Amino acid sequence: MKNELKNKILQNRDDSIEDTFCYSLFEKGFFYSNLIELMLENVEKYIYLAKNDIDIKDFLIWICQCVDQCFISHHDIDDYYIIKNYSSEIESKWINDWKKKLQSLI
Repeated sequence: MKNELKNKILQNRDDSIEDTFCYSLFEKGFFYSNLIELMLENVEKYIYLAKNDIDIKDFLIWICQCVDQCFISHHDIDDYYIIKNYSSEIESKWINDWKKKLQSLI
């Protein structure tokens, strides 16, 4: 179970795998709160089972940087990337909730 959970989490690094948070955000331009919530839940479960996994810690750092870059690009008028379902509520929840949870798990 532990390895399956880790693989499920790390699938987000491959933005060509449909139905992952990263695929939806990076490739389709949609920030789905249900997918980030699921990813967070899986990370929390995994960390409970396997503390100090460097692959997961690296992933958490990477995902925070990538999502931050998505918001930066979305706000850059010279960048063609947009978050199609953007709202200030989603961005605020990212900054004040989801990102903080991810960072606390590092």
